[in-house]
Amino acid sequence: MNIKQYLIFLFFAFNFNIIFGQIKDFDEEQLNAHTKLVSQFFLRFNNEENKYNIKYNKNSLFFRSNFGRKKMLKELFDKENFEIKDTLKNEFISFITNDDNPLFIEFFKSNWFAQVNTNFLYFGKKEKIILFFKLETKNNASKWILKNVFFERYYKSFYNSEKEEKKFISPISHELEFFNLIKIFKDYENIEYYTSDNYEIDFLSIFLYDVKKENLKFINIDNKIKFHFFQIKEWYFSLSFFNRKNYNSGWLISDLIKINKKNKNIILNFISKSSKKIRNEK
Repeated sequence: MNIKQYLIFLFFAFNFNIIFGQIKDFDEEQLNAHTKLVSQFFLRFNNEENKYNIKYNKNSLFFRSNFGRKKMLKELFDKENFEIKDTLKNEFISFITNDDNPLFIEFFKSNWFAQVNTNFLYFGKKEKIILFFKLETKNNASKWILKNVFFERYYKSFYNSEKEEKKFISPISHELEFFNLIKIFKDYENIEYYTSDNYEIDFLSIFLYDVKKENLKFINIDNKIKFHFFQIKEWYFSLSFFNRKNYNSGWLISDLIKINKKNKNIILNFISKSSKKIRNEK
């Protein structure tokens, strides 16, 4: 799956194979194997906890060591996703367990985001909206903040011409008391083309306005939550929850992509901007 195909899947598909609820009918060993919490995924990814849910002492030889970490990391992948090839997994694991420069993920570090799929009423009609959250730390306290939204209706409302529109307000309009504003605002569907080339649509502000005006009314979470990680240089992976009656269950790596800086920015623009820059990257 290339980066463009993945983005289409990531932001327009809502049918992730995730089922929330109590995990039942498992023996104790299976329950221990499950990565039941996101915080537990961090511990296991970094080899700070073993498969029996026992945390290593920071002075232990096992703490964050590559001894056993490679095996643990292999268990943190969704093994039913055959698009993540074993060669790619092995390359990723070798990259982060390099003895000279082992790499870890940090809960309170930037560059990871939560994706929450939700249902809203938009002027009385049910619509799907993706909310993106980022962990923010200030004054030794942390909180999740709403970073951005993806609402397909917003996305389709701006910059949708197949070719760049060339519209402008005449440089002598001020001498004519801007009489041409009547024509400009009749062309309301293309009003964004009269702004600066650097202007970016702020979908989050539009969303907040619609919520305040009660144009948007929250219904519920769509039982699908996903996390996006960019903390490992040259790599991106996502984290999703799988409730299965086997050892490969819980919070697992559901997508893995080796990315360059440009492709990383494409995904980050979806998460943090969702505006004109996305259109230019398509």
